[in-house]
Amino acid sequence: MKKVFFLGFALLTMWSCENFNDSSVKLQNYMPMTVGNYWIYQHYRIDSTGLETKLSFVDSVAIIGDTTINNKKYYVRNTNGILMQNDDFTFTRDSAGYLVNNLGKKLFSTNNFTDTLRKITYFDNVANLLIYTSSNKMEKHDGLISIPAGNFEVLNSKMTVKIYAYYKNDVWNSININKIPVVYNYAYYAPKVGKILNSYIYLNNYKIRYESRLIRFKIK
Repeated sequence: MKKVFFLGFALLTMWSCENFNDSSVKLQNYMPMTVGNYWIYQHYRIDSTGLETKLSFVDSVAIIGDTTINNKKYYVRNTNGILMQNDDFTFTRDSAGYLVNNLGKKLFSTNNFTDTLRKITYFDNVANLLIYTSSNKMEKHDGLISIPAGNFEVLNSKMTVKIYAYYKNDVWNSININKIPVVYNYAYYAPKVGKILNSYIYLNNYKIRYESRLIRFKIK
């Protein structure tokens, strides 16, 4: 089976109502979490010249409930589509103003724009190759982001990706160490809405960028 590797962000993040303080209030403002909330996203393809193509598929995300893991309450999301490939955001909760998952990874913050929240290194043991490294950091964004669902002020959960190999003809191919490409993926979150836009790439053609843009949603 041909491998297609996806790099981006999960379509939704979540928190619990525990530790309800100023930081968690801010976090919940950007991630309105109530069972029954849902978000629908249209996908787009943007080539290296900036030419944009609307794709034929959409993704949906819904809050379906909560669960207890290690005596802590987590909210559970359910997704339908391509972004199911990212499992980091399936079970999440608020921890002192940070969004964390059941593995303890910090995924999002509304007040820490200095520290790297998350790092990933992917090494393929079969090919004996380092494939990519990534790091996530929060950024403030000036101006509005315009998408089909409206115009929004946002925070950006930015991912910096360094790519050391690409996948072509069912084989990993190393990239010259002096020409390692750096790709920036982003995820924009708007107050009282949640994630409104997400960008991602595939390692079989990392020069092509994809975006999922919010087209409609329901917030209780």
